[in-house]
Formats: sequence, structure tokens, C-alpha cells
Amino acid sequence: MNPFLNRSHDIYSAIRPILIFALMLVGFLTLSRILLVIWQWDRVSEVGMLLPVFTQGLRFDLVLVGITCAIPVLLFPLLVSTHRMMPVWRMFLRIYLPTILLLAIFMELATPSFVNQFDSRPNALFFEYLNHPKEVTAMLWTAYKMPLIFAAMFISATGLILTRKYRKLTANISGPGFVSGLLFAPILLIVCLGLVRSTLDHRSVNPSTVATSKDPLVNELALSSAYTALYALYEKRLESEGGFRYGEIADEDVISEVRASMEIPEQEFVSEQFPTMHFQWTQKPATKPKNLVIIVEESLGAEFVGSLGGLDLIIFEFSIFQALFFKPGLEESAAAAAAEIIGPVGLHVDEIFFTHHRSDDKS
Repeated sequence: MNPFLNRSHDIYSAIRPILIFALMLVGFLTLSRILLVIWQWDRVSEVGMLLPVFTQGLRFDLVLVGITCAIPVLLFPLLVSTHRMMPVWRMFLRIYLPTILLLAIFMELATPSFVNQFDSRPNALFFEYLNHPKEVTAMLWTAYKMPLIFAAMFISATGLILTRKYRKLTANISGPGFVSGLLFAPILLIVCLGLVRSTLDHRSVNPSTVATSKDPLVNELALSSAYTALYALYEKRLESEGGFRYGEIADEDVISEVRASMEIPEQEFVSEQFPTMHFQWTQKPATKPKNLVIIVEESLGAEFVGSLGGLDLIIFEFSIFQALFFKPGLEESAAAAAAEIIGPVGLHVDEIFFTHHRSDDKS
């Protein structure tokens, strides 16, 4: 047989598991994107982004392929150089490629819950929460028990299938030798770099490339969650290298600017500890106390309050709940007033229960 054909066959045999990995990664990410588009169809159709989501989606999936395949390509000349190194190449492919696929699958499975919480694909917040594993694990288990069980079962089954498949794929691969590997590796590396850049412009593609509609979530559907997470880590590295990215301004100047923008007389601000705390006088004084109660609960969602139809997890009784009835919805004026009162204290308004007394003679 022709020696050139033999070498070509050996090269193809060595990189075939990588090519199959690329096809499987793109196929799975495309399937996930189809399901996400179906889920968010109202928002996708509203901004007319169906075609860009899939065309740009394929583009950014290939970017991820280029990123993940760069490591095997760099190791290719060394690990296929001799027959003695081929077992190392086989073992590397059996571990590395299925692991990357499982990580990509995991990120896509985590996407719906993250979208429900933050209206975004996984980003820097995804990693910041990992700094508090105990609290986050308890919260996730309480709120997303069934999705977690499904994800664990799906990833375990998929991992088993991928392990068996790559054991078969790498069983009979042969090495082309050091010289052939060294000559062919630059071609593979150029392909990977081309996929990562995905453009001949001065700057390579990035999430801003797909920011063509007014809906940020729909724009991010063209990306993959593995890509957005990797890009968040990249941005975090740049931020740590460059230091604090905002300009400096004295606290007194900040307080002065904020107070001026509030258009409230200076004498109405009553606290130095809480600089924006102030008296707010109504322009229409009431002749009798308003029959209105606003209960603001910091970080206590209705899903944890039995009286509101959630889980009965609070350790004390809201006796006032027995005397009040709940009005569905939340008036914007009341929400703004509550935020104005609570905000300067440093609390975040998560849940506002808007209620009225049943009896008119109570205030």
C-alpha cells in the first residue's frame, strides 16, 4: 500500500475521536438551543431573532469546539510520536473528551433554573455562588429538588454511555509518528484558532457580536452556557489584572450628587449614618390614618410562607396574617415608597406583602 495513504489513515485514525467529539458537542448544543427557543418562543418571536439565534448559535458552538480542541491538538505531536506513547494518547482522549461533553451538558441543564432566577445564561454570578457551597447547596436542594435529581441521573447515564463509546473509538487507533504528527499539528492548530476567532476582523467574536436585539436573554440564546461561563472567567481574569475598573470619587461627593438628584431640601435629610434617609411629606394630608399595611420581608419569598401557599418553614407565626387578607399584585406607588424607606437602610426588597385591614375602624 502507498506509504502516503498509510500515513493519512494513521492521522485520521488518531484524530477521529476529536472529530466525533466536535460533532457530538455541536449536535447537543443545537438540540438544547431548540428547546430553549421553544420555551422562550414569545420573546424570540417578538424581536424576530429566530434565524440569527441559530446561525450565530452554530458560529459560537464552533468557537467552543475550537477552544476545547486546542489542548488535544497541542498534545497531538508528542502523544502520537511513537507506539509507546499511543496508550497515553488513548487514555487522554477517553478522559478529556467525555469530561468536556459532560461539562457542556451540565451547563445546559443548569440554564433553565438560572434563567428563571437571573433572566440570563450562566455568567460570573454562577461562579460567585460557588464561594458559598453549603448555603447554595441547601438552597438549590430546597428549591430545585426534582431538576437536580433529573440532572444527576441524566449526566450519570450520559457519562456511562460516553465512556463506553470512547473506549471503543480509541481501541484501535494508530499513531502516524513524530514527523507526520509535527507536520500535521500546525494545520489542526490553525483550524482551531480560526474557529475561535470566527472572523478576519481585528477583534475576535464575543458576546457583543450577538447583541442585536433589545432582549438580552434572546441574544444569549445564540451562545452556549459553557461559552458564557468561560467568557465570564476570562473577563474576571482581566478585571483582576487591571484592578478596580471604575474611577475614584470621594464619599462626600457621592452623597452630595445623590442628594441633589433626589430634589429634596437639604434639611430634610436626617441621618449621617444613612445618607439618603429623609422625611417625605405628603402634599395631601389625610384627615384620618390610612387603612393600609405594607409588610416588607427581607429575603423571605412567598414560597417559604405557609399562609401564602408556600412551604411552612418560618419559625414564628404571623398573627397579623389572620386579621388581614392579601391583595394580589403590587401597586407601583406602594413598591416605590417601600423601596424609598427600606433602601437607605441597606436592605434589598425581595418580597412585599400588600394588605388591607378587614375592619374600617382599625388603622
